[in-house]
Amino acid sequence: MKTKMLCKVCGKSFEYTFHGWEAKHQPRKYCSRKCVCIGNKKPLLSATCKMCGKKFLTIPWKPRRFCSTKCSYQQFRKEPLKLKCKMCGKVFESKRDTTIKGRRQFCSKKCRGNYLKGKRSSGWKGGQINRKCEQCGKDFLIYPYELKHAKHLFCSKKCADLFTIGKNRGNLNPCWKGGTTPLSQQIRTSFQYRQWRSDVFARDNYTCWECGKRGVKIHAHHVKSFAIIIAKYKIETLEQALVCEELWNINNGITLCEKCHHNYHKKHCKGKLT
Repeated sequence: MKTKMLCKVCGKSFEYTFHGWEAKHQPRKYCSRKCVCIGNKKPLLSATCKMCGKKFLTIPWKPRRFCSTKCSYQQFRKEPLKLKCKMCGKVFESKRDTTIKGRRQFCSKKCRGNYLKGKRSSGWKGGQINRKCEQCGKDFLIYPYELKHAKHLFCSKKCADLFTIGKNRGNLNPCWKGGTTPLSQQIRTSFQYRQWRSDVFARDNYTCWECGKRGVKIHAHHVKSFAIIIAKYKIETLEQALVCEELWNINNGITLCEKCHHNYHKKHCKGKLT
């Protein structure tokens, strides 16, 4: 709300906008700073503008450094502040129109990030803690949040693998479903089957018996069908298959390339590979 008032010193009429509380308790009495000094019996001080060198009058309780806002803006742009980086100690320039609290403390975002790492970070929770490996007994560092869901603690993946060898097989495995893997798949994924296949390839010099090609994808083919041998000896478990000599006889195997193997089973075995 704008109100017309009379200055108590010079009698000049001026307009002033009151804001609630001021209208009742602290009404304005003077039209300018000069009249304020005369009314309070405090003389104006003479000062020199730091930008243009012009002399001007200023109030004694809050002396000004510049004669106008134009000079103050020019001064801020002309002479930026020189500050020292808290992280690397490098001297850098910053704008003058920032308060002491809001001034920059770092020369770059990289320095700020490096300074706020570790204990200086607001999210610091004590850092890594020392623990002992359950496999090799070696001490290693681990974050506290990793302990929440870890049943066992290891210093490396190698130690974790050594610890779990033989402990996650069969009914000890959490994914065990009562032995639903077919017998043929158990035999083909066993070490003894891989060894038999490797011996057949080495004997034939990695060459296909049918087309004589070498350096292509090859398969180990059973001369006497895999299924016939299992039915003949009534093999029902993997342990029985591992002790069957005829199943692992390399004379019962030949090397065929992928194309020849597919064509053979298409003619004689209705497409089923053996």
